[in-house]
Amino acid sequence: MAKPDFFIVGAPRSGTTWLWSSLREHPQLFLPDPKEPHFFGSDLALTRGRTTREEYLRAFADAPLGTRAGEASVLYLCSERAAEEIAEFSRPEPPSAIVMLRHPVEMMYSMHAHHLFTREEEIADFGAALAAEPDRARGLRIPEHTLHVDSIRYRRLASFPDQIRRYFEHFGRESVHIVLYDDLAEAPDRVLHEALRFLDVDPSFRTSVGFRNENRRARSGTLTRLLDRVSSAGRGRGTDLLPHELELERHRRRGLSGHGGGWLGPVRRPARRAVRALREWDTLHEPRGAMEPALRQALQEEFSPQIEELSELIDRDLSRWLVSG
Repeated sequence: MAKPDFFIVGAPRSGTTWLWSSLREHPQLFLPDPKEPHFFGSDLALTRGRTTREEYLRAFADAPLGTRAGEASVLYLCSERAAEEIAEFSRPEPPSAIVMLRHPVEMMYSMHAHHLFTREEEIADFGAALAAEPDRARGLRIPEHTLHVDSIRYRRLASFPDQIRRYFEHFGRESVHIVLYDDLAEAPDRVLHEALRFLDVDPSFRTSVGFRNENRRARSGTLTRLLDRVSSAGRGRGTDLLPHELELERHRRRGLSGHGGGWLGPVRRPARRAVRALREWDTLHEPRGAMEPALRQALQEEFSPQIEELSELIDRDLSRWLVSG
């Protein structure tokens, strides 16, 4: 059975979805859907059950012979254990990691806005959400819909130097490819070309996936809550909506559906497509409001030492990050 040997490990809100979508189109690569299994990182606090090794590997069973398999889970970067666990899982072959980084203050602000949209965050004020982090580290003030508690501990997500060192230590520097969000915004074709060269596959491939990382807002709170209930069925939380989906999930857990849904797949996929279409209609793309200036300045001063440290660590000029967010 195939198993992944390359990993897009984060950071969140730094273009990982675009890269994952683009790499999925490459004929020499296989990345399963959904995007983020988060199998590794035993220190991560999850609000749902963990995937078993058998379930995780089953996601790669359809990888065509001769392709490289990979996956993308953005919390692997902030995890203190994921790098070591992936390296151990991959033995004797060395794994490869693609790390995508964004100005830490911008990344945190974008992540907060994203969680407001997905309803994984309930504190609308960014400064107040940052102030809640000590409580959240103790398991308090966790919103009902939060899937990954660590993803609402925004400063933890942005502690890049220590995160990068862990991957350099366990993967080897030559097996870690760093991508800056700035480069992606300016030249996505070049970023993809360099990533494909790093993965040692045909770098002349061109993706059909356009790059955008806009702020999103729900059009209808009622519809959003309804779709959340439908999605919860797939996570085993229980709902009286789409009862056939619940029955299919029970069959899947008993191993009756086979990989990719088997005979149940054709029934399950239309429901997923309907939910996806409704979510697209419910999503408004609009500019995000500016961060409160005093808070931005305070965070810029807080993270400037880490930015300087990161610049030296990855041998990239990050002077632009020191003067603006």
